Amino acid sequence: MRRLQILAMLTGVAVAVPAAAEHIVLDTSLLPSAQGWTFVGSDEAGAFAVDGGELVQSTVARGFGAAADEAYYARTISIDPSDRFALTIVASISAATSPAGLDFPFGFSFGVGTPAQYSYVGVGGPRVAATTMLPVPAYFDFPPGYDPLAFNTYRLSGGGGFATLTINGVAVFSNAAFTPVFGSQLLFGDGTFLGNADGRIRSLEFSSGAVPEPASWALMIAGFGAVGVAARRRRVAAA
Repeated sequence: MRRLQILAMLTGVAVAVPAAAEHIVLDTSLLPSAQGWTFVGSDEAGAFAVDGGELVQSTVARGFGAAADEAYYARTISIDPSDRFALTIVASISAATSPAGLDFPFGFSFGVGTPAQYSYVGVGGPRVAATTMLPVPAYFDFPPGYDPLAFNTYRLSGGGGFATLTINGVAVFSNAAFTPVFGSQLLFGDGTFLGNADGRIRSLEFSSGAVPEPASWALMIAGFGAVGVAARRRRVAAA
């Protein structure tokens, strides 16, 4: 960004600079509540702990229905409707349970809310679920060779009303996002009364930032061209 600002000063060309990006990295050697995250639930110590530099989620025994308890973290973010975003989590899932006959894997879940869209993913059981199209979850198959016990890389990215989930670099789904319901924030943990999960989170990183419009790209290209012309003139003058 600073280079673009300098470019504008040197060339006199109006270069549109993208809005300041947000970058959040979770320190998994500390509880998120000590890092600006808000715990939602009644028993943080019973649901999350730190072990060997990893954040451990233990919510399988929390029950279902009226006996269940939410146990997740939320953090407000500054993000514009036009911003692109990416939430990347490296984690393993040692257990996932749902009520008999219900395939509802949101006990291990994560999501991103913006002023324009909401994308929420649940991982566990035989499939991955996502509320990216309808209030009722849509279900998708895991990529070939997926092992929930291994440490997998889950990447939820989106912007402009669409969201994509990749697992270990393989696209699982890419669809229109759900109508905003939670505001501009990050979520992860066990956010339901219908699914529980145990897992270990090794890393969590979020980034967002505006993508320049085509007109802005044109201005930047023109600016770079002007810099090139100026440099060439200086070389000719020196000769």
